[in-house]
Amino acid sequence: MSIFRTKRIIAIVIFLAMILTNVAASAGTAAVNESGEGTMSIMPTSLSTYISSFMQVCTEAAVPGEPVKGEYQFDGYNFDTLIPVTVDVPKIKEAFHGLKEDLLKDEAVLASLQGLPQAGGEEFTPENLRAALDEFETHFPDEVTAEYYQNGENSIPFYVTGRAVCAGKEEPSYEYSMLCKDEKNYTMSFLDHEHSIVAGLILTDGGIRLEYKQGETNLVIDFMSETGEPAVYRLGTSVYTIRIPDSFTEGNRTEADIRDDMVAYMRSDETLLDFDVYQFTKAGRPDSLAAYAEQEAAEYNAFEVVTGKNINGIDVAWYRAKETYDGKEYTTLNYLFDDGDQYVEIAFWLDGETAEAEAQEIISTLAFIHR
Repeated sequence: MSIFRTKRIIAIVIFLAMILTNVAASAGTAAVNESGEGTMSIMPTSLSTYISSFMQVCTEAAVPGEPVKGEYQFDGYNFDTLIPVTVDVPKIKEAFHGLKEDLLKDEAVLASLQGLPQAGGEEFTPENLRAALDEFETHFPDEVTAEYYQNGENSIPFYVTGRAVCAGKEEPSYEYSMLCKDEKNYTMSFLDHEHSIVAGLILTDGGIRLEYKQGETNLVIDFMSETGEPAVYRLGTSVYTIRIPDSFTEGNRTEADIRDDMVAYMRSDETLLDFDVYQFTKAGRPDSLAAYAEQEAAEYNAFEVVTGKNINGIDVAWYRAKETYDGKEYTTLNYLFDDGDQYVEIAFWLDGETAEAEAQEIISTLAFIHR
């Protein structure tokens, strides 16, 4: 397995590991939020515990030098103090090894990575993840230095820039920068010179976005917000996402639901609208999205069927039907998408006067998990 492929498998894991190696430069100064809550609170829950522990080691491994007064400017922000920092890399490498082993034992983490894009159409496996993390650990940098910029005693905004040098190299193998604009907004960039990787991480009050580029590969990965704002919600393990109010949570599915390929039932205490998500193989079904939509619509006696439509660059088909649940009849609005060798479907149950508008607002946010 080549390093190009493995880094594509787990771009987010490797990127976070490298960021946290370098972010020790900022975490090691008194001016930084040492709890990591400024960024960790909006990370996926299954990762936050491990990352927070790793961050603590980074904090302890950073050794700040004497402050240097001056005039410094980065990305339009002015700073008056530079603090040089060196990092105890062996200590962080040991912590990374522990982080790796913990991640590989956690089924929730493995599930959250399921479906991330790989080269050659291969499916994600825990074995691929281990191979990628092992390879990254083998090529862990030998030396990390950084500069931390601030204004007087104020911790925010601040700026960090760092370099990591691998054994036998004179020039940096990796370069990193982070601008903290306020307590909720961070912009990070990462350059891997050896493998021509450019990555960016944007953290806001609404969520986390990773942007990753290597050659012809361009990824955009969004993580769900836990802040009460509209959250990015992934449709099963497909490449599609929608944005839903943070009040939505996953409800119970019956054994019959699961047999019927329902992968999620989403509901909210703040609205009568709820929806089902289905993901199922094309085997035995028409290969054309339009043809399959027509077939399923006929099975459910749909009174309206629309094919050949497009939402945000994504081909869709949809139909309306009447379905009965618990003795009451409802109108359902069903959207279908092509996901390679599978179909994905959202079935909105239009209960309540505002349900139609709410469903339309949600489906208008349809997007790719990566492009």
